[in-house]
Amino acid sequence: MIYVFDNSSLSQIFKSFYPSIFPSFWIKFEELIANKILLSTREVKLELEPKDFHHVPNWIKDHPGFFTIPDKDELAFVTQIYSVKHFQQNLK
Repeated sequence: MIYVFDNSSLSQIFKSFYPSIFPSFWIKFEELIANKILLSTREVKLELEPKDFHHVPNWIKDHPGFFTIPDKDELAFVTQIYSVKHFQQNLK
């Protein structure tokens, strides 16, 4: 199973789980990323870059493969999701 993290999940991790305080969390987190079990999208990267977490810019730079660009099948699936009126409230 692959897990895709959104901005709110990653922001909470960067805000609350400092690597120097929670090294065991970061070891497991990095392991999941290395095994391609955990990823995110380019849009999340763009949302995170301006955040004021001192270690985020370096982390983003060190993990270029973590932030993926959706392929055409994934984009078609997202289009299906947002064709449902209920989910359109998430679009801004």
